[in-house]
Amino acid sequence: MARELLEQNGIAAVLRDEGLVGVHPWLSNAVGGVKVVVPAEDAERAVEILEGAGRASDSGTADTGDASTPAFPDLEIADEPEPSETNAPVLSEADALAARAAFAAYFGLLLLPPLFHFWSLWLLIQASRSSTPLGERGRKQAWRALAVDLLVFAAAGAVLIRVLTH
Repeated sequence: MARELLEQNGIAAVLRDEGLVGVHPWLSNAVGGVKVVVPAEDAERAVEILEGAGRASDSGTADTGDASTPAFPDLEIADEPEPSETNAPVLSEADALAARAAFAAYFGLLLLPPLFHFWSLWLLIQASRSSTPLGERGRKQAWRALAVDLLVFAAAGAVLIRVLTH
């Protein structure tokens, strides 16, 4: 509701933690609920728009119908860096595929060993065909995933041969 109102007024807004709270609503208090994030230069105008919506007589009030209750009672301005200003590494497509392959290989050791290792191998093939190169971390993850996959395939092959020969 708040994001739509801001976007109607020409302010780009993003919902942060929407997916987490939507899937796991009990974590809402832990992460501070769903947050509406706007660029710093539009923050003051966004607050005015949202506070104005809270003072509106019909559509801007909360579900209680009380005109004195603001539509957005927890409105606050947080000094958060722009997404481009964070120091988080940007993963290429190939690095992301290698990370998923490593996760599938490790997870496959615990649950359904051959199945997850075929998935891991397929992800590694996709990473090798990707148009973006693997970074250093992606290469390490890809080699680890391949090593785990090959070990599991060798063990599964040994078990299969032993079962078929007896």
